[in-house]
Amino acid sequence: MWTAEGKLKPDQRISYRLYLADAAFLVLLEGDLGTLDICFTALRSSEYQLSLGRRACPPGQPLAPCPPAEVDLTTVLERYPPIRRATDQRLRVIRELQPAELAHADELRPDQPLGLLAERRFGPRPVRHELIAVLST
Repeated sequence: MWTAEGKLKPDQRISYRLYLADAAFLVLLEGDLGTLDICFTALRSSEYQLSLGRRACPPGQPLAPCPPAEVDLTTVLERYPPIRRATDQRLRVIRELQPAELAHADELRPDQPLGLLAERRFGPRPVRHELIAVLST
């Protein structure tokens, strides 16, 4: 915070942030159908306006466009309609792995909460990067 004299208050820190503009994301969840159905219902009937990180960033399309089903995630990705026009007919996928799949990870992201978020303690989260061919529309 700046003072009227144009000086930075001594107890304030400046943080620099990067924001994505005009980005498109597709998120798929995997788990038991009961839990997924609860998530689906909550997204479809939210009491408040949903936003993507900031109130000024509402989603451009409805969240949860289809109900949960027992389908392999790779199959869904291959058949899902494109979320934006692209010349590349492949989707870049970042798949979160279970701790037991650590040997298959090609990156460890240090963003897995280890306690309450207020504690700000994080550990490694294993992920694998994939390219999946999509059907042409």
